[in-house]
Amino acid sequence: FQRGGLQPKAIKFLTQSTRLNPAHADSWSSLGQAHFQMNNYHEAKNALQTATGLNGADPTAFYFLGLALRFLQDGEGALKALERAMKDDSLKGRALLTRGLVMMDQKSYVQAVAEFQKGLKQVDRNSEIYLQLHYMAAAAAELNRDMHTAIEHWEKLHSIRPDYRDVSQKLKQYSEFRTDDSIKDFMIASGAQFEAIVRKMIENMGFSINQLNMHRDTAITSLVSESDASRRANRRFYALIYVQRDLNTVSENQMREFHEQMKERGAQRGLFFTVGEIAPAAVEFAGNRPIELFDASAIVEHVRGAMV
Repeated sequence: FQRGGLQPKAIKFLTQSTRLNPAHADSWSSLGQAHFQMNNYHEAKNALQTATGLNGADPTAFYFLGLALRFLQDGEGALKALERAMKDDSLKGRALLTRGLVMMDQKSYVQAVAEFQKGLKQVDRNSEIYLQLHYMAAAAAELNRDMHTAIEHWEKLHSIRPDYRDVSQKLKQYSEFRTDDSIKDFMIASGAQFEAIVRKMIENMGFSINQLNMHRDTAITSLVSESDASRRANRRFYALIYVQRDLNTVSENQMREFHEQMKERGAQRGLFFTVGEIAPAAVEFAGNRPIELFDASAIVEHVRGAMV
């Protein structure tokens, strides 16, 4: 029943088996796996913990226990169980893939990349899991703003299977990062370095900084001033500059919020820089307001000039 995908019937008979012989580890292991396939993660955990308690040398039970614990958000427990599963060479690649996913859940992106890269050494290069490991390594590196590593994995995937998931789109999106080291350095710079680069960008544009605020080391908002020398009163004008180095697409809502900030802070002009893409609706919204947009291709010149 279990192999045929008839999990409810399998669970019924396996439950009876565990009642008849509570010390039979294989029955508990199979019951836990059946519960996992039905997304019954608590029941799966209980059965698999019983199985591993009865037989500490069952890597398959430890593997499924790790999977169940991940879905139950017990990351540390999942990592320990998956480490035990790695004693079986046939499970090592899948266990490393899942360990990497747990680390991504924990936002430990550097460790996740390392785990996925270990997995790549354990699996057949012609297998689907080989592609999955490359893809997740790229995803973790992207979240860590390590574009050099992310692009390496996307390029490898593209050479094997050009139509794999959104790999072609990713390579197109980050074409500037593939050819310009200054953008790569900008992405991985520390918070202090990021601020220094942005300050230099602002200075190079001829503005004076009045206020500057950093947001989670991925974005900076700065109120700057410029003088209109053509007016007799030499009146000061203010602009609001936003520089974003995370890879999220800029939405219309984000642009509306930026415009509201301009009004609240008395800025007559806005300059919005991003290393990512800008949604068409955001472009349209900005087009009807005094907002200049600088996308990934347009920001390169400013970043390069600030890093000379």
